Amino acid sequence: MIDVGLTSVAEHPQLSATGKSTSTLVDYAQYFPVVELDTTFYGLKSPDVVRRWQEQVPPQFQFIVKATGMMTGQTKMDEDSPTLPEQFQALESSLQPLIQSKQLRAILFQMPPFLV
Repeated sequence: MIDVGLTSVAEHPQLSATGKSTSTLVDYAQYFPVVELDTTFYGLKSPDVVRRWQEQVPPQFQFIVKATGMMTGQTKMDEDSPTLPEQFQALESSLQPLIQSKQLRAILFQMPPFLV
């Protein structure tokens, strides 16, 4: 089966039930069964934030989340940055609510163009 979804949520005002200039996850989930969220590219979210995402969608709704910029080499690591294994552990911990509910469809590792 092929599921169709879009990237992002707020950038689709035509889905807004209230006519606002941005749509919400609640609006989005009325039309699509899956979404790609890039917010995790910029930084991991707490499990509480992830649970709030889940509260806005039906139980069968699926999430594709981006790996962080540090994980894909697009954000520079410094001496205070977590190691790559620590980053993977933090990602797994962050996404536990989605993993437990089987709502995590995939983790997208969008690699930078300089790798080609």
